[in-house]
Amino acid sequence: MIPKTPDVVRGLYITGSMAKNEMDEDSDIDIIAIVDGDIDLEDFFENIDFDRDVQVNVFKVDELRNKVKEDPTIAIMIKEGIPVKPLSDEELDELLRFTREDLVNAIISTSEDLIKVVELPEPKDSAIFLTMMFVRKLYILRSMLLGKKVSKLGFIEEFRRYYSDIEDIYQLKKRVERGETVEINEEKFEKFLNAVVEYVTDILKSLNK
Repeated sequence: MIPKTPDVVRGLYITGSMAKNEMDEDSDIDIIAIVDGDIDLEDFFENIDFDRDVQVNVFKVDELRNKVKEDPTIAIMIKEGIPVKPLSDEELDELLRFTREDLVNAIISTSEDLIKVVELPEPKDSAIFLTMMFVRKLYILRSMLLGKKVSKLGFIEEFRRYYSDIEDIYQLKKRVERGETVEINEEKFEKFLNAVVEYVTDILKSLNK
């Protein structure tokens, strides 16, 4: 699927829905590349005939440790990813190490970012896309803190307790990603945003227990 990579690419992992066997017709192929120094991998991946859009996140090996401390979701994406060019277990353990405090700090900062998005006067389609992105990240961080497995179904089931029509919002997000014009019911939109605030509030309260 992916040919021999440049030598500066130390590690390469397929992540996201493909790694979790949760792909649908709209899913991209998500890839994380761990590299030595500066490199532009755009040309390398453009020459590969993928049947879907490809999203590549590139991390320098000497910066990955700090990136993981700031955003521990990077660690779980790599650990649960499909290794195309794997790093050694010892190197991964060192680079992907994080603490409970790192998780708590990431939950707090993600919650703050999410509330800012909810309060912004964004167009509804943009607001749904950004809000769902941050809500999903918050779910992943909380699951990591509790030692729970992360999945798309798990996220939907958890958030359904706050907003019963979460599948409808999920589909709207997908349509926004495809660039479609969507009509959003004002009342449902407000209920969704209120549910997001309630979800964030409950997660932050749980940190103090």
